[in-house]
Amino acid sequence: MSRLNGDRNQCPTCNIYFNSSIAFSKHRVGKHGVDRRCMTEPEMLAAGMGLNTYGYWTASVMPEDEKLRRKELYARRVNENAHHDIV
Repeated sequence: MSRLNGDRNQCPTCNIYFNSSIAFSKHRVGKHGVDRRCMTEPEMLAAGMGLNTYGYWTASVMPEDEKLRRKELYARRVNENAHHDIV
C-alpha cells in the first residue's frame, strides 16, 4: 500500500485504507456510543463504494462511460501537447 498522504487514511478499527475522509466516514455506520461499527466490504460495495486502482476504498464508483470519456480527453490533451512540442 502506498504511503498515507493528502486525505488518504486508514481506519484504526478495521485497518482498511480509504482514499478520503468522506469515504472513511461513509464506512462507519450506527449511532455514536451505541452501535457504531465499520461496514463490511460487501456492505460498502452495496452502498456504492469501490476500490480504486491503488487499492484504496472510495466513496463512490465512477461509471465506466465516464472513465472512458476521461481517458479519451486525457489522450487528446497528450496528443495536442505532443503536437505543440514539435512545432
